[in-house]
Amino acid sequence: MTGEKTLRRILQEEDSDTFMKTLSPDTHPDVERFHIELLRKASISHKMQMAVSLVKTTRQLSYQATL
Repeated sequence: MTGEKTLRRILQEEDSDTFMKTLSPDTHPDVERFHIELLRKASISHKMQMAVSLVKTTRQLSYQATL
């Protein structure tokens, strides 16, 4: 069974209403499952901080690419 199929099976068993597609095919399914669990448990404020950080980084990289 491939890593993606294993992850799908695990996620479907844990929560049949929620399905997340494999984020990175070269990441071990157990590591990816752990990462997804951390994201699910994160508070709203922490998720917002991560989103703001992502936007800020994207803007900085975009600006650097235009120089």
